[in-house]
Order: sequence, then structure tokens, then C-alpha cells
Amino acid sequence: MVCAKGRVLSVEDLPDELRERCRHRRESAPAITSGESGAETSPADTAGGGDEVGERGDLLRALEACRWSRKDAATALGIDRTTLWRRMKRLGVV
Repeated sequence: MVCAKGRVLSVEDLPDELRERCRHRRESAPAITSGESGAETSPADTAGGGDEVGERGDLLRALEACRWSRKDAATALGIDRTTLWRRMKRLGVV
């Protein structure tokens, strides 16, 4: 259970052990180059927001960077493999 003062949860609202685990995953994940800006960005930064077209593009870039290894792409995006699978299904990425 997570409690927050505001309506939106932030990293600071999570328990210390979860924050440490997320920090470690972000640091160990390979950076994926964003096709639009040309700058290196963390996959975890680009995976969560935006419209479906942007999300689909981010997902495809992560999969291509990881040679379509779902396990590696999920790690790079900072999400679970089942979450990646559900997003792929929802966005029509086979």
C-alpha cells in the first residue's frame, strides 16, 4: 500500500526499497535514442506519457534497440515483461 498527500503518486511517495530498486534498474538500462529529438533519453522517461502514436514509437525503438528481446526491452523501459506484452497487444505491435 502506498499513501500520498496529493492526487498523483510520485517517486518520493514510494518506500525506500522500491525507490532504490527503480534507481538501480534505470542506471543499468541501456539508453535508447529518441527518433524525434536525436538525443539520448532514458527509456523509462519516454515510456509512460504521451499519445498512442508516441508510445508505440517508444515501444518499437526499445524493442529494436534490444533486438526484439521482450525481456531486455521490458528491462530497458523499466516495466515488467507482462506489462510490455499488454502494451504491445494494445498498440498492435506483434
